[in-house]
Amino acid sequence: MAEARAIIDVRAWSTYNAGFFAWDKADLPSAATRFHRSLGLLQIMEDQKGGAKALGMLGAVSEHQGRFSRTVKLDEQSLALFRHLGTAAGVAKIRDVLGLVAVKQGDLT
Repeated sequence: MAEARAIIDVRAWSTYNAGFFAWDKADLPSAATRFHRSLGLLQIMEDQKGGAKALGMLGAVSEHQGRFSRTVKLDEQSLALFRHLGTAAGVAKIRDVLGLVAVKQGDLT
């Protein structure tokens, strides 16, 4: 059982890292696919911090695709996990992104 969990963990993070490679090459569809797959594996592992990171990257992909409502939805999920975990850096980063998305949508309040 421990070996199976270790395999899933390695697969989750290698898939997440593959998402970054695709991101760096501006291959947003491929990045989204890989971040989505890693999210599923991280959820199986009950890795909330990893899940929050994957949701944040899915939000970043959506933002670059101009899909702002999806970005907000994904980032709000990420923010909720980071808050639950008490991860101040994650909370700050996601709040910053949500602010930038609001400005892009013309919300200056």
